[in-house]
Amino acid sequence: MSNDIQTYKRAVHAAILGLGVQIVMSLVLAMLALNTHNAAVESTLYFEVLGLPLWVCLVILFQQYKLERIEALEFEQIADRHGTDSSIFETAADDLRVQQKRLAWLHRWIVPLVGLLTAGALIGVGAWHLSFYGPRVSDIENLTQTENPLMPGVIFAALTVLCFLVSRYLAGMAKVRQWELLRGGAGYVMGGVALKVALAVCFGASDFEWLRPLHSMSVIVPVFMIVIGVEMALNFILDFYRPRRAGELPRPAFDSRLLNLLTSPESVAKTINEAIDFQFGFKITENWFWQLLSKWFWRLIGIACLVFLIMSCFVFVQPNQQAVRTTFGALSNGPPLGPGLRVKMPWPIQKVEYYDVTDVRTLHIGSHQKLQLDKDGNPVETPILWTNEHGGDDINMIVAPPAIQADDASIATTATANDKSKPPSISLVNAEVIVHYRIGDLVTYIRSNADAENRDPETRDQRLGNLAVDTVSRMLLRHTIDEWIGTARVAAGTEMRDAMQEAADQAKLGLEILSVTVASVHPPQKVADKFHEVVSAEQERQTSIEKARQKSIETMVKVAGSVELGEKIVAEIDKYATMTDEAARAKQAQVIELLMRQAGGSATQQIAEASGFRWDRENTERGKAERFAKQYQAYKNAPRVYMARQYFEALEQGLPDRRKFLFVGKRGSTVIRGDFKDTTADITNVLEHELNPSNP
Repeated sequence: MSNDIQTYKRAVHAAILGLGVQIVMSLVLAMLALNTHNAAVESTLYFEVLGLPLWVCLVILFQQYKLERIEALEFEQIADRHGTDSSIFETAADDLRVQQKRLAWLHRWIVPLVGLLTAGALIGVGAWHLSFYGPRVSDIENLTQTENPLMPGVIFAALTVLCFLVSRYLAGMAKVRQWELLRGGAGYVMGGVALKVALAVCFGASDFEWLRPLHSMSVIVPVFMIVIGVEMALNFILDFYRPRRAGELPRPAFDSRLLNLLTSPESVAKTINEAIDFQFGFKITENWFWQLLSKWFWRLIGIACLVFLIMSCFVFVQPNQQAVRTTFGALSNGPPLGPGLRVKMPWPIQKVEYYDVTDVRTLHIGSHQKLQLDKDGNPVETPILWTNEHGGDDINMIVAPPAIQADDASIATTATANDKSKPPSISLVNAEVIVHYRIGDLVTYIRSNADAENRDPETRDQRLGNLAVDTVSRMLLRHTIDEWIGTARVAAGTEMRDAMQEAADQAKLGLEILSVTVASVHPPQKVADKFHEVVSAEQERQTSIEKARQKSIETMVKVAGSVELGEKIVAEIDKYATMTDEAARAKQAQVIELLMRQAGGSATQQIAEASGFRWDRENTERGKAERFAKQYQAYKNAPRVYMARQYFEALEQGLPDRRKFLFVGKRGSTVIRGDFKDTTADITNVLEHELNPSNP
């Protein structure tokens, strides 16, 4: 009986050891989770923390076993004192065994409850982590690398060794019948060992920029927790229907069969051998070849590792790639490795990093039009107008302000008198500039770019982005917005490319700028309507100017025959207006007249008509003057005849269509009566005449 007490005392110490290891693992994982902010580490931390109630239950249970054995020893000593006739005492003493009843109560309530709560916690926490971190793992672009992945990997490797030794020690103790309950705790510790081994390997792979395994652990660990929790729950349910033999220790629900396979790998090997024998139909594992293979297994593993080590000395660079060698993490001297088979020192002394030097990368400066998709994932075709929102990220950029025209005196005067009417000192536009580039000098690129290993295309080569923004900003200030919308952006790409290449060479970025394209330049969307109004007004102004020029050319051709001759005549007229010498003015007038005659336009016609009118008027007036002289001479010679002649000519000219009657003699007393309605009447038709003294 005293041996039983010592046995359970050792079991208590073993349970305390397991509890201590579980606490230490939880604390270390908590610090690693705070340092790495990794979802897989956080999930493993919860797995370790949820194992603490299990070990507390085992400590209490084995302590109760020890108390129960002490109580049984005391009752055995009392029975020995009463001799062989102690059956009555033993029957009465059964009701006094408090520790035994308490142990039975623990097995009936506490152990199943701990198993059920542990199963529920594992399932709940695993499902929560799976729903929270699971969707993030599918997006490879959002994976971020731990700053120093080797440190967590080393820590997990050390924890793995410690936990593995403790688990194997406890699993060995669990082979003793009295210590079988340690099997559940040892299995749980070994489950943590499996997770920590996987994390150590994943952090090591992360050092080689292979991030997917580490982030896949964010799903694997919660799934592992859910599987173990479901198995514990099934153990709890099936325990009600499992037949029990007398004296058999009840197996707790937290004693996982799956975790026990990890704790006892020899049972796994035995199971595998039995499965192989079953498939072949005979015991092939007892064959000499299988025995030889089992004997040389580790040696073959060593040979395989040696082969892999030798193979790591050879690398193959693809035709579109260049590679650089790193010795213990530091960049090796020498030119980069070109395409083909290359030799290096074995891993982990030297590693090779590959870069696609032919990959043409794209950098967007300013506004960037993002592809819009509909609910079915198809691109949405929207018209690109100034007034609609077609860019996903519109950025205002500064261009040169519009210049005031020198001949626009009203604007200049108003701007001087009123500061509010002055034109703006800057102008803003939305411009999209697309830069295509690639790696030119790989060694320079790696040495000078901190983001050379960054696989995110939006943050890669940030220094080039800053230089490109600076270059584009300076180039935009060289022209006004009207010039950029017009023809300036067509020829600006080559100049921008040369400027960016020069800036990249000075910064030693190791990049080659292939092309720079000014894809679009337009005013901001908020002022696009007003800008349309300005453009319309400018078009109307230009239209009016062109119409005036057309009218000027039309008038010039109509007047002078041609624009060149008309401008020459105008120049000679302006020269004539500045002359003061009369002789020179007369000579210049002859030159102008000669040019006007050569023109052949309406001006020549008007000059010819004026000359003809002058000649006609001049000769007419000269004839009138000479006629007057002759008429005066005739008047002097015969005044009465001349006056009569003039009188009769006046009557003839004044009354050309009227009949005229001539009466010779005295008119004072003559009365004439006749029928003047008859247009054919003449003097012979006079009916009556008499002297009327009253008529003059």
